[in-house]
Amino acid sequence: MASTRNAKVQAVVVGEYSQWGYEVQVVRGSRILCSYAAGNHKQDSQQRASLGSPEACSLRQVRRNCVSTAKDIARERQARYGGVTRQTEEQL
Repeated sequence: MASTRNAKVQAVVVGEYSQWGYEVQVVRGSRILCSYAAGNHKQDSQQRASLGSPEACSLRQVRRNCVSTAKDIARERQARYGGVTRQTEEQL
């Protein structure tokens, strides 16, 4: 039985988000090529803000940021945008 292997598998950019922030990954096959993470803080994306505090972004804004970042990275890397998914409390 011959195995056919696609010589060039295109990279895909995917994201996951929750009320605490989001992560975007560039993957090719089962390999993670790079990863970017950001918190839910309005002024500093490298921090997390307490839920309900004035510094915290809403879940809707975190999702928008995740989608925007994923699409930007896909353009920069000439990769395919694969969408974003929401992480639930059980998955965190």
